[in-house]
Amino acid sequence: MKKILTFLITLVLTNSASGLLITNVDRTHGQKGFKPPIGFFTGETDPLKSDEGGLQIGSLAYSDELYCWTNMPKNISRSEYVRTFNEDGNKCEKDVTYNFTLTEDAIVWIAINSVNSTTSQHSCINDLITLWGYDFQNTYTHLTLSNKSKYNIYASNFISGKYKFGALPTRENFYTFGVSAQTIPSPKGIVLTSIGTLIVTWIRRKRIF
Repeated sequence: MKKILTFLITLVLTNSASGLLITNVDRTHGQKGFKPPIGFFTGETDPLKSDEGGLQIGSLAYSDELYCWTNMPKNISRSEYVRTFNEDGNKCEKDVTYNFTLTEDAIVWIAINSVNSTTSQHSCINDLITLWGYDFQNTYTHLTLSNKSKYNIYASNFISGKYKFGALPTRENFYTFGVSAQTIPSPKGIVLTSIGTLIVTWIRRKRIF
């Protein structure tokens, strides 16, 4: 019993010391293949760890591609993010899931690549909100990849707990996601804050990024 207690205390201290907001990332039912940098992967292979220092220019975007980020808003710079598998955006993919634990209340952002028209993007995020049940809002900002692809960023307040993200409704594009400790603007002056509340401001669509 003493050994078990010692182990549990050590585990708690280790997790606390790591300071990670996203833990226990578990990918299931995804695509399989062989691509750098990860090499061979199955539908159950978990994502590679993010680059040290978090999201920044030059960071690799995916676990199965060598594309890197070339431009990003300041408010998500150096934030924790998950290197999903680009192959999971395959049109035949229906049931991939990314399960993860959020250790503290935080703002979760999701960046969806803009391979579709604006109308399709709006339809995609609306369907995503309905299917996943999370109230993501458009921040009107984006990430840019080294292949010139742009990723529209949506964000929402999340409380600590376990979550599951799945396949996109369109099956024509994919996403990466992460957490931000800073304020992220949303449309019509509603500002998302990391303390899990909504603060209404009278600033009209002022860019904070």
